[in-house]
Amino acid sequence: MAELTRKELILVLAGIPNVPCRKPNHLIRLAGVDLSGLDLAGLNLAHADLAGANLRGCNLTDANLAEADLTGADLTGATLCGVFAEGAIFADARMAGADLRSSPRDVYCGTHVMWADFAGADLTDARLAGVCLHAVSFAGATLVRADLADAQVDERTDFARADLNGAILQRTHGINDLLATAVRTSTDAADAEDLRQAA
Repeated sequence: MAELTRKELILVLAGIPNVPCRKPNHLIRLAGVDLSGLDLAGLNLAHADLAGANLRGCNLTDANLAEADLTGADLTGATLCGVFAEGAIFADARMAGADLRSSPRDVYCGTHVMWADFAGADLTDARLAGVCLHAVSFAGATLVRADLADAQVDERTDFARADLNGAILQRTHGINDLLATAVRTSTDAADAEDLRQAA
């Protein structure tokens, strides 16, 4: 059960001054707080310290998580559709079954995770279909059975040592050039070739 209600969190956010903030000077400090199951849709959590927070099953649709620190947070089954999370840190986060597709309202013209860090994160069964993944790090991440169909990657997207076994890669723009580094967790070259052919 969540430690805070949505109303209490909004009151906390309302009391924060609107001043420029750069890491590590987080204005919103919610590290380790249990926010599980809360509807946090549309909230401005930019630059928030949510490291180790329990956000399991939260609705973060259209939320602003720009440059937020979610290192080690539990986002299992969370809805992050249309989230604005440029430069956010999701390193070692548990995000199995998380949904990062575009939201129906499309406040930010799609889900924005450019320059985000998902290094070591568990994104098993996550839905990232159609998401722009330019300059995103998935180094060492688990993307088993993740849906990356129609996602866009570029030369800055890092899949080094990522586990993409069973991932849906159809029509993922630019993926073929990056797969050479992505399948190091596979046990043989045939697995790597299967991933390339799936893309």
